[in-house]
Amino acid sequence: MALKVTFKSERKGYYESQVRHILKVLVAPNSMGEKSIYDAKRIFDFDISMIPKKSTGTAELFYKAVIVANKQLEVYHLNAVGNIDRVIAVVNEVN
Repeated sequence: MALKVTFKSERKGYYESQVRHILKVLVAPNSMGEKSIYDAKRIFDFDISMIPKKSTGTAELFYKAVIVANKQLEVYHLNAVGNIDRVIAVVNEVN
């Protein structure tokens, strides 16, 4: 199955632009074959860890991907305490 990303909110910032780029590349068709939601989460978690640090926190502290009901991947921005602040994007499998 192919993956489709729907962006829910947008802010201008270094980490956020990097996260959006990761999601766009993640759902782009490539020669590696089809990716599942579980593949997407694994790839997202790895790619976000590779974003260079630009402040006291890292991108891993501010963004989290969660699989919801085995059907979609939701990417959240976390606040300073680590609680969910807002939904950045939703990745769905499409036929």
